Amino acid sequence: IMWYDGRIIGFESHAGSTPMSMRRDALATLSEIVLAAERIAKEHAPNAVCTVGEAVIASPSRNVIPGDIAFTMDVRSADAAVLASLDKAIRGTIAEIGPRRKVEIAFEPVWKKPPTIFDEGVVRAVQDAADMLGYSHRRITSGAGHDACNLNDILPTAMIFVPCKDGVSHNELEDATQSDCASGANVLLHTVLALAGVSTRAAEPTK
Repeated sequence: IMWYDGRIIGFESHAGSTPMSMRRDALATLSEIVLAAERIAKEHAPNAVCTVGEAVIASPSRNVIPGDIAFTMDVRSADAAVLASLDKAIRGTIAEIGPRRKVEIAFEPVWKKPPTIFDEGVVRAVQDAADMLGYSHRRITSGAGHDACNLNDILPTAMIFVPCKDGVSHNELEDATQSDCASGANVLLHTVLALAGVSTRAAEPTK
Protein backbone atom coordinates (compact mmCIF):
# COMPACT_ATOMS: atom_id res chain seq x y z
CA ILE A 1 0.00 0.00 0.00
CA MET A 2 1.22 3.52 -0.80
CA TRP A 3 -0.57 6.70 0.22
CA TYR A 4 0.10 10.08 -1.34
CA ASP A 5 -1.02 13.64 -0.63
CA GLY A 6 -1.29 15.94 -3.60
CA ARG A 7 -2.02 19.59 -4.29
CA ILE A 8 -2.60 21.35 -7.59
CA ILE A 9 -2.13 25.11 -7.89
CA GLY A 10 -3.57 26.67 -11.03
CA PHE A 11 -5.24 30.05 -11.33
CA GLU A 12 -8.74 31.10 -10.32
CA SER A 13 -10.56 33.13 -12.96
CA HIS A 14 -14.09 33.77 -14.16
CA ALA A 15 -15.82 30.90 -15.93
CA GLY A 16 -17.44 33.18 -18.48
CA SER A 17 -14.59 35.49 -19.41
CA THR A 18 -11.61 33.12 -19.53
CA PRO A 19 -11.01 31.41 -22.91
CA MET A 20 -10.37 27.67 -22.76
CA SER A 21 -6.87 28.14 -24.18
CA MET A 22 -5.88 30.47 -21.33
CA ARG A 23 -7.14 28.40 -18.41
CA ARG A 24 -4.98 26.92 -15.67
CA ASP A 25 -7.71 24.68 -14.32
CA ALA A 26 -6.77 22.68 -11.22
CA LEU A 27 -9.87 20.49 -11.40
CA ALA A 28 -9.37 19.62 -15.08
CA THR A 29 -5.78 18.74 -14.19
CA LEU A 30 -6.92 16.47 -11.36
CA SER A 31 -9.43 14.82 -13.69
CA GLU A 32 -6.60 13.96 -16.07
CA ILE A 33 -4.51 12.61 -13.19
CA VAL A 34 -7.38 10.41 -11.99
CA LEU A 35 -7.96 8.95 -15.45
CA ALA A 36 -4.22 8.42 -15.94
CA ALA A 37 -3.95 6.61 -12.60
CA GLU A 38 -6.92 4.43 -13.54
CA ARG A 39 -5.28 3.58 -16.87
CA ILE A 40 -1.95 2.76 -15.21
CA ALA A 41 -3.62 0.48 -12.67
CA LYS A 42 -5.47 -1.35 -15.46
CA GLU A 43 -2.19 -1.79 -17.33
CA HIS A 44 -0.87 -3.62 -14.26
CA ALA A 45 -4.05 -5.70 -13.80
CA PRO A 46 -5.04 -7.89 -12.10
CA ASN A 47 -2.53 -7.13 -9.34
CA ALA A 48 -3.02 -3.39 -8.95
CA VAL A 49 -5.62 -0.84 -7.85
CA CYS A 50 -5.49 2.94 -7.58
CA THR A 51 -8.00 5.26 -5.93
CA VAL A 52 -8.37 9.01 -5.53
CA GLY A 53 -10.68 9.04 -2.52
CA GLU A 54 -10.53 12.70 -1.51
CA ALA A 55 -10.51 15.96 -3.45
CA VAL A 56 -11.16 19.40 -1.97
CA ILE A 57 -11.44 22.64 -3.94
CA ALA A 58 -10.10 25.47 -1.80
CA SER A 59 -12.68 28.10 -2.84
CA PRO A 60 -15.47 26.37 -4.76
CA SER A 61 -17.87 28.44 -6.84
CA ARG A 62 -20.01 27.51 -9.81
CA ASN A 63 -18.71 30.41 -11.91
CA VAL A 64 -15.01 30.29 -10.97
CA ILE A 65 -12.37 28.04 -12.52
CA PRO A 66 -10.81 26.04 -9.65
CA GLY A 67 -7.31 27.23 -8.86
CA ASP A 68 -6.36 25.19 -5.79
CA ILE A 69 -7.21 21.55 -5.10
CA ALA A 70 -5.92 19.12 -2.48
CA PHE A 71 -6.31 15.39 -3.13
CA THR A 72 -5.23 11.98 -1.91
CA MET A 73 -4.22 8.84 -3.77
CA ASP A 74 -4.20 5.22 -2.58
CA VAL A 75 -2.15 2.72 -4.63
CA ARG A 76 -2.07 -1.00 -3.84
CA SER A 77 -0.61 -4.27 -5.05
CA ALA A 78 0.31 -7.56 -3.40
CA ASP A 79 3.48 -7.60 -5.53
CA ALA A 80 6.30 -5.28 -4.41
CA ALA A 81 7.69 -5.02 -7.96
CA VAL A 82 4.28 -4.01 -9.32
CA LEU A 83 3.94 -1.44 -6.53
CA ALA A 84 7.28 0.10 -7.50
CA SER A 85 6.26 0.15 -11.17
CA LEU A 86 2.98 1.87 -10.32
CA ASP A 87 4.81 4.51 -8.30
CA LYS A 88 7.22 5.25 -11.14
CA ALA A 89 4.50 5.40 -13.80
CA ILE A 90 2.16 7.64 -11.79
CA ARG A 91 4.93 10.04 -10.79
CA GLY A 92 6.17 10.24 -14.37
CA THR A 93 2.70 10.95 -15.70
CA ILE A 94 2.05 13.69 -13.14
CA ALA A 95 5.41 15.27 -13.97
CA GLU A 96 4.29 15.49 -17.62
CA ILE A 97 0.78 16.77 -16.93
CA GLY A 98 1.77 19.74 -14.74
CA PRO A 99 3.89 21.75 -17.21
CA ARG A 100 1.55 20.99 -20.11
CA ARG A 101 -1.42 22.37 -18.19
CA LYS A 102 0.64 25.24 -16.74
CA VAL A 103 -0.09 24.32 -13.13
CA GLU A 104 2.07 23.40 -10.16
CA ILE A 105 1.58 19.92 -8.74
CA ALA A 106 2.91 18.71 -5.39
CA PHE A 107 2.65 14.93 -5.03
CA GLU A 108 4.33 13.31 -2.04
CA PRO A 109 4.21 9.86 -0.43
CA VAL A 110 2.95 9.98 3.16
CA TRP A 111 2.78 6.28 4.09
CA LYS A 112 3.94 2.94 2.72
CA LYS A 113 3.25 -0.64 3.79
CA PRO A 114 5.05 -3.43 1.91
CA PRO A 115 2.95 -6.44 0.82
CA THR A 116 2.32 -8.90 3.66
CA ILE A 117 2.81 -12.64 3.20
CA PHE A 118 1.12 -14.55 6.01
CA ASP A 119 2.74 -17.45 7.82
CA GLU A 120 2.40 -20.62 5.74
CA GLY A 121 2.03 -22.84 8.81
CA VAL A 122 -0.91 -20.85 10.16
CA VAL A 123 -2.49 -20.60 6.71
CA ARG A 124 -2.19 -24.38 6.35
CA ALA A 125 -3.82 -24.86 9.77
CA VAL A 126 -6.78 -22.73 8.64
CA GLN A 127 -7.07 -24.73 5.44
CA ASP A 128 -6.87 -28.05 7.31
CA ALA A 129 -9.62 -26.92 9.71
CA ALA A 130 -11.90 -25.98 6.81
CA ASP A 131 -11.20 -29.33 5.14
CA MET A 132 -11.95 -31.25 8.33
CA LEU A 133 -15.24 -29.40 8.82
CA GLY A 134 -16.27 -30.03 5.22
CA TYR A 135 -16.40 -26.37 4.18
CA SER A 136 -15.60 -25.20 0.68
CA HIS A 137 -12.74 -22.70 0.68
CA ARG A 138 -9.98 -21.07 -1.33
CA ARG A 139 -6.94 -18.92 -0.69
CA ILE A 140 -7.38 -15.25 -1.55
CA THR A 141 -5.30 -12.09 -1.59
CA SER A 142 -6.90 -9.23 0.31
CA GLY A 143 -6.09 -5.72 -0.81
CA ALA A 144 -7.23 -4.16 2.45
CA GLY A 145 -4.84 -3.07 5.19
CA HIS A 146 -5.94 -5.32 8.05
CA ASP A 147 -4.61 -5.21 11.62
CA ALA A 148 -3.34 -8.73 10.99
CA CYS A 149 -0.79 -7.28 8.56
CA ASN A 150 0.84 -5.45 11.46
CA LEU A 151 0.58 -8.45 13.78
CA ASN A 152 2.35 -10.54 11.14
CA ASP A 153 5.47 -8.43 11.73
CA ILE A 154 5.80 -9.79 15.27
CA LEU A 155 4.11 -13.22 15.30
CA PRO A 156 2.81 -15.88 12.87
CA THR A 157 -0.53 -14.73 11.48
CA ALA A 158 -3.27 -15.69 9.02
CA MET A 159 -6.82 -14.56 8.34
CA ILE A 160 -10.20 -16.24 7.87
CA PHE A 161 -12.78 -14.63 5.60
CA VAL A 162 -16.46 -15.51 5.23
CA PRO A 163 -18.55 -14.70 2.14
CA CYS A 164 -20.43 -11.40 1.93
CA LYS A 165 -23.39 -10.91 -0.38
CA ASP A 166 -22.21 -9.71 -3.80
CA GLY A 167 -18.69 -9.30 -2.40
CA VAL A 168 -19.57 -5.89 -0.94
CA SER A 169 -17.21 -4.51 1.73
CA HIS A 170 -16.86 -1.18 3.59
CA ASN A 171 -20.46 -0.34 2.80
CA GLU A 172 -23.69 -0.44 4.83
CA LEU A 173 -24.96 -3.05 2.34
CA GLU A 174 -22.28 -5.49 3.52
CA ASP A 175 -24.12 -8.67 4.54
CA ALA A 176 -22.92 -12.06 5.77
CA THR A 177 -25.29 -14.81 6.86
CA GLN A 178 -25.31 -16.16 10.41
CA SER A 179 -24.52 -19.58 8.99
CA ASP A 180 -21.40 -18.37 7.19
CA CYS A 181 -20.27 -16.43 10.27
CA ALA A 182 -20.74 -19.55 12.40
CA SER A 183 -18.70 -21.54 9.89
CA GLY A 184 -15.91 -18.97 10.08
CA ALA A 185 -15.98 -19.13 13.88
CA ASN A 186 -15.77 -22.93 13.75
CA VAL A 187 -12.75 -22.74 11.47
CA LEU A 188 -11.12 -20.27 13.86
CA LEU A 189 -11.82 -22.53 16.85
CA HIS A 190 -10.34 -25.63 15.25
CA THR A 191 -7.37 -23.69 13.89
CA VAL A 192 -6.51 -22.43 17.37
CA LEU A 193 -6.94 -25.90 18.88
CA ALA A 194 -4.71 -27.44 16.21
CA LEU A 195 -1.99 -24.83 16.70
CA ALA A 196 -2.22 -25.46 20.46
CA GLY A 197 -1.58 -29.15 19.85
CA VAL A 198 -5.11 -30.28 20.70
CA SER A 199 -6.44 -32.88 18.26
CA THR A 200 -9.73 -31.98 16.59
CA ARG A 201 -9.90 -34.87 14.16
CA ALA A 202 -12.72 -36.54 16.11
CA ALA A 203 -15.03 -33.57 15.59
CA GLU A 204 -18.11 -34.17 13.47
CA PRO A 205 -17.94 -32.36 10.10
CA THR A 206 -20.57 -29.65 9.73
CA LYS A 207 -22.08 -29.08 6.30
